[in-house]
Parts: sequence; C-alpha cells; structure tokens
Amino acid sequence: QQASHIDSTQMMVIPADQFDVDCESGSKTTLALLRALRAAAGVEFLRYATLDATNSIRCKAIPLSSIRPNADGTLSLDKRVSIAKVCFAMPTHADSISPSCGLSAAGLLLIRPDLGSLRVLPYAKASAMVLGTAHSHLNGSLSPLCTR
Repeated sequence: QQASHIDSTQMMVIPADQFDVDCESGSKTTLALLRALRAAAGVEFLRYATLDATNSIRCKAIPLSSIRPNADGTLSLDKRVSIAKVCFAMPTHADSISPSCGLSAAGLLLIRPDLGSLRVLPYAKASAMVLGTAHSHLNGSLSPLCTR
C-alpha cells in the first residue's frame, strides 16, 4: 500500500517482513525501517507510547533525524525513550503524585518498542506511533508498572 493512496481515515501499515533482516544486530532492519518511514510515508517523528494503570497513554516523541548509531556502531530503536516511573502514578485530572502510590520522582522506565504495532498516524501524517513495554532502566527487566 503506497502512502499516496491513503485517505485520512486509514492507517499505513508497513509490514516488518518487507525489510532486509540478514544482519545479526538488526541494524539493517532498523535502517530500512527508518528510510521507509521517511521516504514512503513522509514521517519526521516517532511517538513511543505505553499505557498506565488508568488506561492513559503515556507518550514521548523523538525526531527520526535524532536516531543515530549506538557507541558500538549498531542502530536500534530500543533504549531511545525513557519516562519517569512517577508518571504512571499521576492521575489524569491533576499534575501531582498520588500520595498512596509509593512512588517518588526518582526512577526511570525505558520504553521498548513493539514494531508490530508501528503505524503512520492518519491525523498527523508527519508522525508514526509504536506501542511499547516499560522496562527498568537499571537491569532491563519488565516493570511491574507495565500494563502490556
């Protein structure tokens, strides 16, 4: 499906099996994905999203142009976005911490993308969104705060 044939009510889906995956590190796959998002779909931003316990979307966007190879030369969409743990304890009606939640402003969660959920957004064509799971920034384990 070509980006030019999509109306505003459809989402563009780019199947993962269209990308070159013969590289152990996944760098070629990631590079192909980024190129496809930019060239075929005109995407400039990637939104990482996850849900908290109140079913509120917690989201951060990064420009695709900021995605550079890691120190070891690999290119990955993993470990790009972090969110404070306390955000999972903030009610939707107030910008404050719930006193009984047991969380403080300390601590981060990494959002690891699920590329199977990647979509170009029909209402914001310069953006794509990927759902992710929340992991501890200390050891990479799945966080008990993650609802996926």
